[in-house]
Amino acid sequence: MNARELRHAIKNETYRTIIGKNLWLETCLKIDGWLTERKDIPLHLYQLHVLTDITRAVYEMMRNHIEEQDIENEYYKEVKLRLDTEEAVNSLEEDHV
Repeated sequence: MNARELRHAIKNETYRTIIGKNLWLETCLKIDGWLTERKDIPLHLYQLHVLTDITRAVYEMMRNHIEEQDIENEYYKEVKLRLDTEEAVNSLEEDHV
C-alpha cells in the first residue's frame, strides 16, 4: 500500500473503526499484561496515576468511535478492576497515615 492509498483508506470510516478497535485492544492487552506480571506487587501511587490517566484518555478517545462491546472487553475489565482495587488500597493507606 502506498502513501496515497493509505491516506484514502484512513479517510474511510470503516478503516478508522478498525484502527480504533486495534488500538484499544492493544492498549488493554499491554496494560493488562504488565499488571498481570506484577499481580503480587502493589503499584506505586505514581504508577497508578499514570496507568489510570492512560486508560481513561484512550477510553475517552475511543468511546465515540467504536462500539460499547468492543470497549468493554475482558482485558479492559481486568485493567479497570485492578486499577480500582489499587486506588481503594491507596486511599485506605492514606487514611491511616
